[in-house]
This record gives sequence, C-alpha cells and structure tokens, in this order.
Amino acid sequence: MNLVVNLKNLKELTSDSFEKIWKEDSHNIKYQFGLHLFEYAAGKFYDYNSKELPSQLDERQKVIDSYRKTNNSSSVAKQFHRLSIGYYGVRNLSPKRCNLISKKAKESSVKTTNDHVIGVTTCSQFVLKIFKEKLNYNLNLPQNEDPFKLIKNLNDVHGSISDLCNDWLFEHMWLWAQCKITIEEHHIHNLERVYIGKIVKTLEEEIEYKFNLKHYNNAKEVILIQNY
Repeated sequence: MNLVVNLKNLKELTSDSFEKIWKEDSHNIKYQFGLHLFEYAAGKFYDYNSKELPSQLDERQKVIDSYRKTNNSSSVAKQFHRLSIGYYGVRNLSPKRCNLISKKAKESSVKTTNDHVIGVTTCSQFVLKIFKEKLNYNLNLPQNEDPFKLIKNLNDVHGSISDLCNDWLFEHMWLWAQCKITIEEHHIHNLERVYIGKIVKTLEEEIEYKFNLKHYNNAKEVILIQNY
C-alpha cells in the first residue's frame, strides 16, 4: 500500500496566492513589516542606550533580563514579539487567502481551526535572527553578536530593514501562512508539537521540518493539504 503524504512544500503550495497578494498589497505589507522591525530595534536600542537604566553594565543587564531573559522557554519579550512579529508581522494571511485547507476540513462539516503552519513563536524567533544577522553583515559587526550592544545610532538600522522588506520578505511570506484543518486533526494526540529539543535540535531544523510539512505528514492521521 502506498503511503499518501503531502508532496509539495509550503512555498510551492502558496506561491500563486502570494504572487497575487504581493501584487495587490505589497506597499502595505512592506510598511507594516518594516514598522514592526523598527519597533523591535527601538526597544533593543533603548536597552543599551537609555539613560533611565542603570549606567553600570551588570546592573543594566539585570534590568534588561527582567523583561527579556527566557525562563522555562518563555519571557515577557518573547510573548510580545510572537504577536508583533510572528502574528502581525504580515497580517491577514488567512487560510482562504493562502488557499490552504486540509482534505478532511474541505470534505466534511466538522469544526475547524486556523493553524499557523510554521507557528507564530517560531516565525518571530526566525525573523529576528535573520534581522540581527543582516544588521551584523551590513554594519560589519561580529556575527553571533547582539548588534544592538554596538549600535550607537538608531538610523543605522534603516538599511537592513529596507533590505529585508524589499529583497527578503516576499520569498518568505510562507512563514506567516495559515491552513484550515479540523479540530480533531489539530489535537495534540494527532498533530505532535514540534520544538527545539523535541524532534528537532535547532531553529533552522524546525523551520525546515514545518516548511516541508513533515509535522502534517507524520501526524497520527496524515493531514493532507489541498486548495480551496
């Protein structure tokens, strides 16, 4: 018996839809994405340059950590950015606009839910990682370093934001794609949750795993994706 699985990746499944969306709305999409990146940059710049925080580096870092340090896989900042970047970074990519629905959701009248295929937290972490790497490259700063510890003028971030909006964003809109699946398909007993330390070891591996719909293919009951 042949095992039926999704043969296309997320970009292939959404390319036609995103071509149309980008053609109709690219100015708004780029503006809102760039705005959220700048808001993030302004916050990070504030961390290391604000006169309201203690001047001693160790004391300043303690104050910063009270908001940004991850405890038990989360933090106040992480929860904020999962919405500002992972959810609202590119808005309104509903399953209908992405043209993604599971076979079971399409053929039956059972209750459904909108599933963020990559996941809003994973999306935000990946986008911010790319943003920092772009800043380090454009400003000739050390890679694997937080660029905001070294940036002394917030104007320095504009070039990198422009690069991401104009040269990167369209090819990666699938990061925000949503798919309509049934409540039963989405249940944890069917669709195993994928995160670093479980199934995958790195953020990049998690992105690749979901990009290729392996979490749908490896579900207890395979979630087959179709167009509306």
